[in-house]
Amino acid sequence: MTLSERRGHAPTVALADAGEHGIDVLRGIQSPFSAAEQISPTVHSGLPGYLGMDEVDHQEALRAYLDLAISRDLTEIAAGQRNVGKLRSYLRAYGATLGTTVEHATIHNAAEVSKATGETYHDLLERLGIIEQLPGWSDNRLKRLTKRPKRHLVDPALAAADHFDTAPRLSDNRERLGNLFESAATCQIKATAEALGLGWRFSHLRSAGGENEVDLIADLPDGGVIAFEIKLAEAISTRDARHLSALRDRLGGTFRAGLVVHPGTTAHRLDERIAAVPLGTLV
Repeated sequence: MTLSERRGHAPTVALADAGEHGIDVLRGIQSPFSAAEQISPTVHSGLPGYLGMDEVDHQEALRAYLDLAISRDLTEIAAGQRNVGKLRSYLRAYGATLGTTVEHATIHNAAEVSKATGETYHDLLERLGIIEQLPGWSDNRLKRLTKRPKRHLVDPALAAADHFDTAPRLSDNRERLGNLFESAATCQIKATAEALGLGWRFSHLRSAGGENEVDLIADLPDGGVIAFEIKLAEAISTRDARHLSALRDRLGGTFRAGLVVHPGTTAHRLDERIAAVPLGTLV
């Protein structure tokens, strides 16, 4: 469930309106959620039946959910794959990479499985609906873009629980918290667009050398593009939008809007067709 669904109301800003009118629909918008509430999906799952629990019980329940989902559903889709413990180790290794584009070999090594076994496990977890990868974006106007996917789960709070990443622990690990927040925002924006039937196709952009990177790109059915940078900071400056500005300049008129998504309170303009917007206004 998205942030708004957890409260039982619609998002402040309709993604369809942002897709049609760009950043004009964001003028003066305030988030109905606090910063802590917008960051909370990193450790508090939106899966039905898991809301309203204290953090310790919540994470324990999520780990039990993963154990059950894998042990029960695995036998239904792949009767010959019985090594549940190894598969859980693979998922735990994968969960450590959320919000990154690390090579698959890195996950294999961390899980201590062969390339062939790791690829089998990855396919099984995708079929179970636990793993969700974001493909690399391609466009003939930009050169040397990597096709390596960005790693996500259907709900990043599952990875946090699997690694015992509680809110207090994450307060001392801003890099991990930032990756989980990016994953949470990505999953919630995608889920909102899919629930509305917008027909947006999502990917991420990263140049081969890493000098240009955009966390989330939505290709709209009419040929327009909305690009999202996801930042954990509440105070956003034009520097945070530099990759969006570069993409706008390359794409020209097809660049509909660039949004720096953050957990702050207020949406504001940063540059031409680019704005900072709280996550809680979109989902």
